[in-house]
Amino acid sequence: MTNHRHTARLALIAAAMLCALSAGVRADAPSWRGTAGSTFQEWRFDTNANPSGPESVDNAFGTPSAAVDYEPPFGTGWKNTLPAVYGSAQGWWDIARGSIVLSIIDSPNIAAHVWKDIQVQVTYWQDINMAPSVGVTPPASLVSKTTRLVESGPVGGAWYADTWLFHVDPAAGSGETVTVAGHPNMGSQIDKIVVDTRYAAVVGSAAQARALPEQTVCELSGPVVTRSFDTFFYLEDLNRASGIRVNCATGWSPPAESTAPKVSGVLRVIDGERVIDQASVEPGGSGSVLPLGMCGRAVACGLSPQGLLVRLWGRAHVPSPGAGEFLVDDGSGRAVRVRLHGTAAPTDGAYIGITGVLGADSSGPVLRAGGGDVATRMD
Repeated sequence: MTNHRHTARLALIAAAMLCALSAGVRADAPSWRGTAGSTFQEWRFDTNANPSGPESVDNAFGTPSAAVDYEPPFGTGWKNTLPAVYGSAQGWWDIARGSIVLSIIDSPNIAAHVWKDIQVQVTYWQDINMAPSVGVTPPASLVSKTTRLVESGPVGGAWYADTWLFHVDPAAGSGETVTVAGHPNMGSQIDKIVVDTRYAAVVGSAAQARALPEQTVCELSGPVVTRSFDTFFYLEDLNRASGIRVNCATGWSPPAESTAPKVSGVLRVIDGERVIDQASVEPGGSGSVLPLGMCGRAVACGLSPQGLLVRLWGRAHVPSPGAGEFLVDDGSGRAVRVRLHGTAAPTDGAYIGITGVLGADSSGPVLRAGGGDVATRMD
């Protein structure tokens, strides 16, 4: 009975250590993991398969793989467990002065030049063995590197995790080769490798964003927020030449009006409107633009004003007092549909001035107006 209890206790301790090790590795996830244009792959080397795919992966662009060269006889290859020396680790490679070469597809081939961020996290054993080095092809600039203790060994030595962040600008091709090389003198033992990537076309205006192909991931900064609604908002260039709708990703909130955030998302056309979809939002500067005064006919002829903050005047045709949508007609031959967000409709037949952002839905062009955007006057 005593032996059974002792064995069970050791098993519980090992399980707890393994959970702590796994949680420690995952704690270094970049803030952009899971966002549009990103990939994630984690090799835990649970088996001695060589080459091997990652045990965990989120990559819509292609199948990553890892090829191990462990330089025998100095490198002893794959190891399963040895709790008395290496603690909770299960499945790792003693590569000595060899290497592990990771092949990763991380973006489609698109016309626009894009930058990429590549984060590589390597968990390795250090006693006589030392930390490996990491290289990326095509050449990448090292932005930062951090080291932390993951788990101390029972009789000396420890598992450490180095996290490398690289930047490629502009990117060439549609993937990278990441090489984890053993220490040139003391060799290395590798327990886990986690690679996160993201790519985006960097643009400085709504006009440039609107010109990108559909499904392009873009990062936009510079334009200011003209109107902000529940789950989306509109950005407009300071020169008032172009504007665009931004749909927030889950967990992100629309920024305040008259701010200039940095947004990252996917270019799409939804119900006839070009939008930056599934966007993350980071704080930026501030600014403001004045609305463009225009007639109703200009909404659907000439250069498209979609995405712009505009001011219209005309007679309101309101179907009912509590309506969330009505028409404004200035007599130019084109009544404009108005969608209200958090504000009351005017009286039917009233002559009004209204400010809002021109967008679109499945029924066609629509002016989206919020609180305080509708002003009425007596005839």
